[in-house]
Parts: sequence; structure tokens; C-alpha cells
Amino acid sequence: MDSLPQELIQLIALHLATPSPSTTTTPRPPKDLIPLLATSPSFYSALEPQSNPHLYAEIFRRTFDTSALHRRFPASQLTAPTLTHELKRRWTCISRVRRLSTASGYAWSPRQYPRAHLSEDLMTLYLMFIESDGGNARLLLQYANVMQYLDQFKQNWLCNKRYRPEMPEEGEELALWLWLCWFTLDYYNCIAEPNELRINFDYLITPFVLGVFQYANTFAPWSCPILPLAVPSSPSNPTNLASSPLVLTDPSPSPNDLIPLGPRPSSTAIPGGYLSVPAGTHNYSSHGTNGLDGVEFSFPLLHHAAVQLCLAREDRLPVFQQGVAQVTPEELINSALSQGFFPSATTLADTRAGLPPFVDYRTGRYARDAYTPDYMRLKFACTVDSRRWDNEWARLVGCRDPFVSMTKSVDVPKYRWTPGRMTGEWDGRFMISNLESYNRLLDALQPLPTNHHHADEPIREYPVNILEEVHRLHNFQSWSIVEYHHRPVAHLLNAVRPGKAVNAHLPNNMVIERTAESWDPITKRWRNGILVRANGAQSFYEAIPSSEESTSLSTSPSTSGLPILLFGRLTSPPHSSPAEAHNCWFGAGATVSGIVRPWDGLVTLKATGDPRAGEFVYNGYLVGEGDRHGESGNWVGRWRDAHSEAMRVAWEAPTGVGKGLLSMISTSLYALFVVAVALK
Repeated sequence: MDSLPQELIQLIALHLATPSPSTTTTPRPPKDLIPLLATSPSFYSALEPQSNPHLYAEIFRRTFDTSALHRRFPASQLTAPTLTHELKRRWTCISRVRRLSTASGYAWSPRQYPRAHLSEDLMTLYLMFIESDGGNARLLLQYANVMQYLDQFKQNWLCNKRYRPEMPEEGEELALWLWLCWFTLDYYNCIAEPNELRINFDYLITPFVLGVFQYANTFAPWSCPILPLAVPSSPSNPTNLASSPLVLTDPSPSPNDLIPLGPRPSSTAIPGGYLSVPAGTHNYSSHGTNGLDGVEFSFPLLHHAAVQLCLAREDRLPVFQQGVAQVTPEELINSALSQGFFPSATTLADTRAGLPPFVDYRTGRYARDAYTPDYMRLKFACTVDSRRWDNEWARLVGCRDPFVSMTKSVDVPKYRWTPGRMTGEWDGRFMISNLESYNRLLDALQPLPTNHHHADEPIREYPVNILEEVHRLHNFQSWSIVEYHHRPVAHLLNAVRPGKAVNAHLPNNMVIERTAESWDPITKRWRNGILVRANGAQSFYEAIPSSEESTSLSTSPSTSGLPILLFGRLTSPPHSSPAEAHNCWFGAGATVSGIVRPWDGLVTLKATGDPRAGEFVYNGYLVGEGDRHGESGNWVGRWRDAHSEAMRVAWEAPTGVGKGLLSMISTSLYALFVVAVALK
């Protein structure tokens, strides 16, 4: 045995530690290497991780999806020692998750399951999902039993906190759990979920959905249209900070003032940061003495996952139409299966042999998305294409601090807006809390007076109890939007200067004039756009079609103007019932306009033009967007009353909008499609 060459020993180890590429066997922890290491001193020397990290780096590459890592990190961060350490760390977390997926009670106590391990496990699962090209998701669903683990977390950890009268804090564990629930929710589970479980889950996430005063909606305040901001040169001179919309000038703000969002805290779930190497781990390496620092990043926004989970369940069934028999859940699932075999939590967790490949029978192509029927407004999460989550990762890493002084330990890609992503038809559901409950909520948020112990003082309500009793209305809106990018031409070099935040950052005196179509010899494409006049200046903006390839256009950074403008109108919801259409606040023809903040992709819109409804401002992000036509993901955020100042608490509630099939159909077919839906 000692005479075997080292290359052959490594091939034997790879065969034992990884499944064969020709099989669909789910990877397992490389426990079979332990007896192989004890075979002889030569085997131990050839296979010991400190002396041969390249072997374990190769095991890592054959076990987990790695294409996202190579896009998001420089090669200097993906060294053999780094991947070796990450291999050990991941399997440690996955093994804990698998064990705790069938355990409850005392096994989840802080003594048996420390909070540090809980945070690390949840963050590891989250990172593996946003890096998944199918392999990571299959491993977590089949081997780690992640869905059972999330259910045990809900039973043993979350329920204890929700039974308290206080609003739950925006903690890292809660945010990660909600996002993991979103990654594992698909159409089949949504339809087959019993009503009792659905009502219980809705009760658990209600504070996270409606608690708009408690949970962040943006990575930096929406009142800042141009980021990053410059830090004042002298710390003793606070005048620059006081003029910034990030900081309240009043040192003692009233309870109705919004607390500005400072730099988001970095995640502490993974010791040393993501893809780190502890000091002294590999003494032969150049990183052996000092180790290798990992990547610092923030945890994802809790509110966005909660809104998607809530609104997807609200839309799980087709709208009821009078005189038409209601479709049963079994018929809906059979209809979904007849349209193809789609990647989702249900199909990826299926271990049966001989399952068909993922294919969409409607198009005859390989299915890249989880199945979502046309009547649902939000798309389910994609876990087989990690490119959908590149921008989400870029926000977590590069948009934690709105100041230019933020240092990054690793040169990771910045957030990049895909041109034309907002052009098209959008259909969504807007949740509305009644004003009476909202006023009760504001009263509950007021500080108690100094004499609150007097007998005649009324009993103060808890905000979480008010939210649980809120009567939620639903408003349905559809947007037809065109995206415009600033293009310096001739003497029109500057972009439009931003206006007030409550006007979606657009100047009040703005005048728009459509320009004639012209041929651009440089880009070799026809260009048409608008001429914008505001504040005594003119700017040219080019219209960007939704079918534009992401690599053909780029968004130039701007430090003084608005590089991306959005203009459109509100249309009648295509999939709504007559009752839903009646419930729409805005009539067809009301206008919508706004901007995109390229720093983090924040979309700010203002709807106006209908005297019955007033004016409202929308703020949100595209979540799970792809880099191809038709992969726009979900637009998730909030609406708020446009008559309230930007730095004040306003009447607001969550919203979720999805890009519909209409954005891919020509205008001539649009009317035929609407008629067909109406006849159906």
C-alpha cells in the first residue's frame, strides 16, 4: 500500500468522498476518508488536509455549486486552504441541521444548541441557496431536510417570541428563517398547505409584514436619490451631516419622526467572515501565520421575505368568478403537472429514480423557474440559477453603508442595474391597513407620560396586538412602464437634478417632450427617447426596451443628476375579478413616474392623476432578478402617502408586483389577450 503513487491515492479518496458524475446520488459528508487516512502513514501524509488542501478543494468543487463563487469573489479569495476550511465548516453546519430536523424541545435549548451555532447554520443555508445552480438546493432538501428544520425552528424558537406582546426585533435569525421559507415555498406546497397551517403561519409573520415602522425596507434611506454620500472631512464640523437626509437635524425627534437608517450591521453568523481561513490553519501556506480575512456582509432585509410569503399565499388560488365552478386544489396541481416538470422545492426534494428532466411543455425548453401560474402576481423563488441572486449578494456586500468611506476587505463586484428591467407591464397586489387601526398604532407608539401610573390613565395597547387585529384590504394595480436612461448628446450633457423625495425625486416643474427616432452610428442601433426640461436646463433620456440585452448598455454613474427615469401609466388589472377591479384605487390612465437609484437598485415611483385616490409613493427592490429577457423577479416594497414628509411616519403598507406575460407580447396582441382573459 505504501508503494502506491500519491496521485492514485488521491483518486481513491475522490471516489470515496464524492458521488459519481454519472449518477444522481445526493452528496454525503466525506466520512469514508477517515478509515482511509488510518490505512498507513503514507496514506495519512497524502490525504491529511493541512498537507494536501488541493484534494479537499476539489472535493468541495464536486460537492457544491461553485459558479456563483467565481463570479462574486476574486481568485485570491478562492484558494485551496479557503475551500478546504469552507468544506469542513459547511458539512459541520449541514450535519447539525440534519440532526435537528427531527429533534425538538430540549435539543433546541440554548444549552444544547447555542445561538452562535443557530446563526451560523441559518446563514450557511441562506448562502448555499443564493449560490445554488440546482446542486446546493437538492443537497439541502434531500440530505439536510431543510424544510423539516425550518418547521422545527418555527415550533421551538419563533413561537416563543411571538407569544410575547412586544414587537420582535429585526434579528439576523428571523430574517434568515423568513428567506429560507421563501426559497422552499413553491406552488405545490402553497396549494396543498392545509388552511390551519396557513392561518398559523400568517399569524406568525403578521408583525413582519405590517410592522412598517419597525423593519427596514431599504439599505439606505429612500430620501437619498444619489448615493454614496461623501463623509465630511472634519469630524468636528457637523454641518455637512446635518444637511444630509440621512440625519435628523432635531436632536430630540418626536415619536412620529422616522429613525434614519445608518450603516446596516455586518453579519456575525460566520466567525471571521465568509470564506475565511483561521490563523495558523495551514502552516505551509502564505496565509498560514496570519490566516485570511473573510468577506463582511449584512444579513438580508426581513421585510421583503415576509411580504413575498404573505402575498404569494394570498394569490395561491384563482380569483372567484360568479357562475363559474371553483377549481379544487387537486385540479390545480394536476394542471401544473400537465404543463411540465419544473424545478422547485417539491421536485428537487423528490428522490425517486427515473424522474423526467426539468422541461416547460408550454415552450418546449428547459425549465429554469419554479412553476408559477399566470394568475399569480408574484413568481416563486428560483433555486437552480444562481445568477438570479448576484445583485442581492452585491447589495449585502456593497450597500451596507451609504458613505464612500466604507472599506471592503475583498474586491467583490458592485451592484449593477440591468438596463430595461423595469420596462413592461407590471401587475401587483397592495395591502392596505385601515386608518382607524393605523391611528391606534400611532397612539401605541407614543412614549408613556410621566404620570402613566395614575388610575385614570388609559391602558396602553401593544403595537403587535393592533397589527394582529388589523382588517387588511387589498388594492390591485397594474403599471405600464418605460425605462429611460440619460444619454449626453451635443449640448445636453447633464442629467436632471433631483427634486423632493415625496415627488419620487422628480422636479415639480418638469416638462417632457418626445423626440424623433434617430440612428446612432456608434452603438449601431435606433434610439428614441424624451427631452426633459426642468429648472432651466434640458436633458436627453433614451427609452430602453425590455428585450435589451444586459451587455449592450451600461448605466453611467452620476454624482449630481438622475441617470434613470421611469414613466408610465396605470392600467386595469388583467387577472382581476370585477370586485377586484372595483377595488382598484386608480382608474385607467392615471400616471406613474419615478427613478431608479443605481447604487442599490431602489425603485421609487409616484402614482398620481386620479383625484379619487390622491397621490402615493412606492419604494422597493427587484428581488431574484435574472440577466435575461423575462427574468425580472418580483418588485417588493411599500407604498406610502405622498402628502407626508419623507422623514416622517406616513400611512404606508407593503406591496408586491410581478412582471406579467403582457410585457413580452406586442402591443397589437395586448387587446386580444385581455379579451381572451375576459371571455375565459
